[in-house]
Amino acid sequence: MSDMDTDVLKKKITLLMYPEFSAYNATFVLAKELSKKGYRVTYLGPPGFKEYVQRNGFEYKVLNLFPIEKKYLNKIEDLYRQSKPGFIKRYRMKNRYLNMKVMEEIQVLDETISGDLPNLALVDSVLPNYVIPLLQRKIPTLNVSVSLLSPWNFTAPPTSSDVIPGDKVTIFSCIKNFSLWFLILSERAVRNFFDHLKLRISFGFSSFFDPIKILKKMGVKIRGTEYSSKTLLFELVTCPREFDLPNLSKKNLNNRCYAGTGVFPQRSEKPFYWGDIDKNKTIIYCTLGSYSALWGQRKRLYKAVIDAIKVRPDLQLILQVADDKDIEELYPFPQNVFAEKWVPHMEVLPHTAVIICHGGLGTVREAIYFGVPLIVFSTGRDNSGTGARIVLHNLGLKGKLKKVTPNEIITKIDSILNSSLIHQSIKKMQAVFREQEDCRIGIDFIEQFLAQTKAPAISGEKEKKE
Repeated sequence: MSDMDTDVLKKKITLLMYPEFSAYNATFVLAKELSKKGYRVTYLGPPGFKEYVQRNGFEYKVLNLFPIEKKYLNKIEDLYRQSKPGFIKRYRMKNRYLNMKVMEEIQVLDETISGDLPNLALVDSVLPNYVIPLLQRKIPTLNVSVSLLSPWNFTAPPTSSDVIPGDKVTIFSCIKNFSLWFLILSERAVRNFFDHLKLRISFGFSSFFDPIKILKKMGVKIRGTEYSSKTLLFELVTCPREFDLPNLSKKNLNNRCYAGTGVFPQRSEKPFYWGDIDKNKTIIYCTLGSYSALWGQRKRLYKAVIDAIKVRPDLQLILQVADDKDIEELYPFPQNVFAEKWVPHMEVLPHTAVIICHGGLGTVREAIYFGVPLIVFSTGRDNSGTGARIVLHNLGLKGKLKKVTPNEIITKIDSILNSSLIHQSIKKMQAVFREQEDCRIGIDFIEQFLAQTKAPAISGEKEKKE
């Protein structure tokens, strides 16, 4: 074994992702390819994802981080019962403990990594707080984004908007984009003000833990995105550049690397029971993603899709619903409609003609990978911008969830099935996704980053002279 190979084998890479299956799925290819090159890759996260990550062949170390744990809420309730505080004292007590929870999480992460320092940390962009102990210990750190959220700019609309930009940047498009971003940033400024006021009321003149303030003192630049603050570390985006908007400013792209497709076809999933479903007939698949139970308008879409398909015996519908209650309310189903609480995408999408979905980037990436045109009914957040990108690239159509009708559903399905433009476009984009399947761009970026021993972890930071 060469010295170079020995050096690689010694390098440890830690991944810290937001606790949802789509975030882990999007990084599995990166983890696999890094492991094949000899790096030791370990995920850190809550216990609920350990079995899933390990089943897909990766190391996993349990950390009690992320959403507020039940024990914390119980602790607060116990204090309430003991002291029987008034409204103001109760309000202050709750905010104090929630702030302490954030501080404790960072301490837990610091203690965990201190015993086995990684050579590189890959941290979900929506978890800026967890960057603090990594940078304090001089661990090179990169952001990983499983969405297309970006810092504000005037050349492209925010991902929370369904505005489809034109081919060129004009003064009128900049004004429109500015107005969209202004509303978002104004709302965030007001929310941040009241969040700070809430802590000030709770702590009085005492200091409280402020992660953003700490990051800024460390020299980390912070920028507002559509929903939260983001550290301007170099960022790996788990999606090909070709799918994103063409008019993103250079400022947004300077610290961003589109790592590749982010689809792991070999991932371990429970097998799908096909039953009476005929794979030789046209299959329509409808899903609102992992959080479908949260969308109040989901049953409107379910009923519209069912009513549309039941009068078309040439079509079959696989419908992913939130829970048993949804199945009971929608029952009985037509003979060509099959409802399931869980659907394995890697098995079903290769047989799907059209997918009707919410526009989650994970679902969209997988659909494009298998060459499936899309109909997007956005449930909000960055799904709106994903839908706009689908229409921009002629990969499908979009509609409004609150106004969906059976006639609209069947019209859109037929339009896609009969559109040569959409089929040509989806095949073209599929070829791009397949070409970048191994995330070679992201792997090369990581290795170059690691090779630069004196490279700053913060985008745009200049090396300080000794």
